[in-house]
Amino acid sequence: MAIDIDKLHICSPDEARLKGVFPNRLAWIEGEAFGALVVYKGTRGNDFALGRNGLDYLAKAQSEGRIKQALVLLMRPNAGKGELLGTLTLEEINVAIASLSPLAGQWGEYWWLPGLMVTPTSVPF
Repeated sequence: MAIDIDKLHICSPDEARLKGVFPNRLAWIEGEAFGALVVYKGTRGNDFALGRNGLDYLAKAQSEGRIKQALVLLMRPNAGKGELLGTLTLEEINVAIASLSPLAGQWGEYWWLPGLMVTPTSVPF
């Protein structure tokens, strides 16, 4: 699924805290039937910290029918909205973390997603 970054709404850090998904964020495009969890690239290295709370929030929204498709957006924070590096479905993320044990962190349990999960999106098939 191609994401138009200019149309993407990303919740504020304060709203992410209220929803219990911080340091990840929630994102959507008005009129689209998907919801996304934004996972920013770490400040050191090429890894991404995926929070269990955010992943659970996304899965619950999908199972309750509030969204039709659940995505995880891997992003690099830049001025403005940031740079989209990769898009994975909830199913793809669940497969990727199935054999990983979550780590305990300041904002709850999380998984380190390797930068290798960022895949080129220029091939149209």
